[in-house]
Amino acid sequence: MAMLLLSVVASMSAIGIGFAPVRRTPAYRLAEGRREQRTVCQGEVQIAPEDGAAILGEFLDVSSGGFRASYRERSLATGTEVRFRHRFFEGRARVIWSNALRDRNQSGFLVLRD
Repeated sequence: MAMLLLSVVASMSAIGIGFAPVRRTPAYRLAEGRREQRTVCQGEVQIAPEDGAAILGEFLDVSSGGFRASYRERSLATGTEVRFRHRFFEGRARVIWSNALRDRNQSGFLVLRD
């Protein structure tokens, strides 16, 4: 499924459906610690930690190796493995980082390849 995520992102970006590249200079990506270009991706995502109830969130962007999502529930701990489902793709991922922002939380996820 993770490979499906990567191919769907590439093909949908190519035809301009629901995705727009986030333009960043190489210096900005380096300062941010990013290795891959991100593509804006919106839409509802269901995130289900292996040991808990599903959370409803919003996709913010995707890259070839992961995604960033925003949600209202308590912040997910770094290292937590989850199952995710978006209208175009689904799979497993690991939380790489989480930040609390006002009334929402954001987390970065690394897609796990089976």
